[in-house]
This record gives sequence, C-alpha cells and structure tokens, in this order.
Amino acid sequence: MNWITIVWPMIAAACLTLAAMHVLVWIRSGQSWANLAFSILAVCVAAIAAFELALMRALVVGGSLTVFILMAGSLVVLVHRQMIAAPYLVSLPFMILVVAMGFESSHDELRAAHLAREMREHPDALNNP
Repeated sequence: MNWITIVWPMIAAACLTLAAMHVLVWIRSGQSWANLAFSILAVCVAAIAAFELALMRALVVGGSLTVFILMAGSLVVLVHRQMIAAPYLVSLPFMILVVAMGFESSHDELRAAHLAREMREHPDALNNP
C-alpha cells in the first residue's frame, strides 16, 4: 500500500473533524460566522483531498482520454479541410481509451487475485496482525 493512500484520507478525516467542531461552536453561539466559514473551508479541503486521491489513481485513463480527444479532433480537422480523404473516424482514437481502461481494470483484477491467493494460503493472517 502506498503512503499517499494512507496520508490523504487521514488529512481529509482531520479536516472533517475540525469542520464538525467549528460547526458545533457556530451552532451554539449563532453569531461567530468565522467558525462557519472555517468549517465550510475545511469540508472543501477534505473534498479536494478525496478528489486528488481519485485523480492520482485515474492518471492512466485521464492521459489516454487527452490523447483520444487530441487525435480525434486532429483527424476531424484534417478530414473537414480535405487535407486527407477519409471518413470521419472518431472510433479509432477511442480505442486508446478502451485499452487504457482495460489495462487499469486488469491491474486491479490481478491485484485482487493475488490478495485472494494470499488469503487462501494464510487464512490466519487476518486474526494475527
């Protein structure tokens, strides 16, 4: 397990804890708008941390999506300006995205199979940390 997978959720949890404490202070006092603003900002930081963690995982798919859009757009421009004689083929660059998503899902499936095999070989590993 990567250290980022551990630290980012901990940051989000700390932000949500601080947000909950400041909301309670704001609810009790009713006048301290700074506590409400801090609470809203802390929730936003927690959401950003969650999105960053998701984006770190989606780098392969996001990169292939960018390549797909650039290739498909370039092909459409070349065909539309009649620089090449070809039909509008947006599906061929789309294959890059499909391959990247397949790579990402197969990586997850291989990791799950490896963990399942380890759990079958060492069933007492869950009970004794």
